Amino acid sequence: MEIQDRLLHNQIGILSIRDFREEDYQDFVKWYKTIKKAKGNYPSYEQLSTIGYVVEHDNIKVCMGFLYITNSNIALISFVIANKEAPSRIRKEALKKLLTTLEQEATNNDYDMVMILTNNPFFSKSLTEVEYLKGNSPHIEHIKIL
Repeated sequence: MEIQDRLLHNQIGILSIRDFREEDYQDFVKWYKTIKKAKGNYPSYEQLSTIGYVVEHDNIKVCMGFLYITNSNIALISFVIANKEAPSRIRKEALKKLLTTLEQEATNNDYDMVMILTNNPFFSKSLTEVEYLKGNSPHIEHIKIL
């Protein structure tokens, strides 16, 4: 990972990753509100997993996402979102760093597989570029508030 980070430093500057903090939620909501398909809906802070990360480039938040633990051998990566104001090549590399970190966290917790649900074609393409297998599409999310 250190060699990869040095290569990234030479190409786009330094990418850093840290735990998601409560003060990051404001940016999460701001970014989420730009997703037209979300229709203004976004999860509350309490609905986000406690396992979340933020990737930054030169102290600017680029993307964030969360790992949800299940009672099976599959963990779920969800609410992955990016700062649309960040340059696309930086977003792409930051997304790779985020996914790698979330995958490692899943491995550290003895999970054999991670699953990501998305109907975003750009995110889906990015996932296939980093060895994710594409399942059935399109999916439709069904949520019931209890």
